Amino acid sequence: MPPPKNVLGQRVATLALQQEKRAYIVARNRALLARNVERLSAWIEAHTPMFHWIAPQAGAMAFLRYNLPIPSEELSRRLRETQSVFVVAGSWFGLDGHLRLGIGGDPDHFAEALRRIELFLAQEFSERA
Repeated sequence: MPPPKNVLGQRVATLALQQEKRAYIVARNRALLARNVERLSAWIEAHTPMFHWIAPQAGAMAFLRYNLPIPSEELSRRLRETQSVFVVAGSWFGLDGHLRLGIGGDPDHFAEALRRIELFLAQEFSERA
């Protein structure tokens, strides 16, 4: 039996792919990414040598290398449980000592997530934060 069709999803995709809508969506997303990359770059600069990255050339994900005495899976779990911040453990990609952050969302939410990460670092690693 074939899977059910997602009529609503197909309609939304059809609308989003219209030339003028597509151009608006792409421009909006690029602006969000640029703003968040700029913010993250400044944040990392303020937290060097604890964090290091190579800014992404495309896409809405960033990998941060960190210098903390904690495995990435534990760090991501504790950030989620104590600060309600979701980052992905680098170990899931074979890169322990790294975190993957989504950088394509609302800039205010992203700024709040960075603030919460900073709070966690200050509470847990005060001599290094």
